[in-house]
Amino acid sequence: MAYGYLRRTLVMAWRLNARSPRPSALRELVERINRRRELDLPLEEVEMVAFDLETTGLKPGAGDEIIALGAVRLRGNELLYPAFDQLVRPGRRVPPLVEELTGISSELLRYAPPLGAVLPLFLTYLSRGFPLGFNVAFDLAFLNQALKPHGRLSEQAFLDVWTVARALDARWEHATMDEIARYLEVDLKGRHTALGDALIHAHMWLKLRERLKEKGVRTLRDLRSFLWLKLRHC
Repeated sequence: MAYGYLRRTLVMAWRLNARSPRPSALRELVERINRRRELDLPLEEVEMVAFDLETTGLKPGAGDEIIALGAVRLRGNELLYPAFDQLVRPGRRVPPLVEELTGISSELLRYAPPLGAVLPLFLTYLSRGFPLGFNVAFDLAFLNQALKPHGRLSEQAFLDVWTVARALDARWEHATMDEIARYLEVDLKGRHTALGDALIHAHMWLKLRERLKEKGVRTLRDLRSFLWLKLRHC
């Protein structure tokens, strides 16, 4: 279940060959991610960044924290490496249920860097493309809690594959990620790890993108209109 975390405990984000920006640059990174871009490019030409995070629980406002961040870039049908895969040391212990689900223990995180050291690198990676995830409101609640007072990531600047799936098929309105992924015949290997889930999101997007093309959705601008028409009464 640990999905390789043990051997990566001490692997720092500098493997991305990127220098960490100054803390004062966080606001600029947030603004860069929030800007709409490439709206008229064909969907297959838009570079995407699929991401996910693991946490100690479900409530960032009640003290739950991020313990892992993962992301991978996607251009066309190709995954672009290196991916982003980093454990984060929280200020609280990992609950037993979370450890069982993710394979991440407090002992494993003992020598991991704190979120403050990782977040600028993660946002830099995220800003390289159009970010996408599953149920992104959950992830953004944790990221925005950590970003105070450097700005706030806008949900409108992210693509939610769950929203796309629900717009394409009303039967998925209350479906879980696992259920939708299985229906799309996406392998669930690495589930409940940050990078593993990011890869699942990327493959789900590829499947959904083909269905969107069948609906005449060719660009991000088309997709925005399609989602608005499909979900406006929800």
